[in-house]
Amino acid sequence: MNLASLKKRVVAHVIDALILIICVAILRSISFLFLNITLTIILELCGFILIFVYFIIAEKKYGRTIGKKWLRLRVTNIETKKNITWKQSIIRNLLRIVDGLPILYLVGIILILTTKQKQRLGDLTAKTVVIQE
Repeated sequence: MNLASLKKRVVAHVIDALILIICVAILRSISFLFLNITLTIILELCGFILIFVYFIIAEKKYGRTIGKKWLRLRVTNIETKKNITWKQSIIRNLLRIVDGLPILYLVGIILILTTKQKQRLGDLTAKTVVIQE
């Protein structure tokens, strides 16, 4: 099993972040066109949900996000080496909030650099690992 490097994980995340920024910008543009506060609130909530749902669904269904796919990375179950479960995907992605603390994924980066399997908190808790294919 070839573990993904921190550098490749960061680049994959930047790609995913750019994709999500574009999607959220489109939603915000729509709300500005109509200048409707209710629509704006709904679209802002959709943008927030989209960020979590994107990672959860992509990693469960395909084992990777678009950024990970471009860099040939995959999220796997550390025990079975197979695709992760819904529960694992939800756990590892909800813990992105903690991994992102205090700024710029500092907690996640420190853990990736110091754990044997290069895991961030979300990976450790969900029993997942990111591999290079």
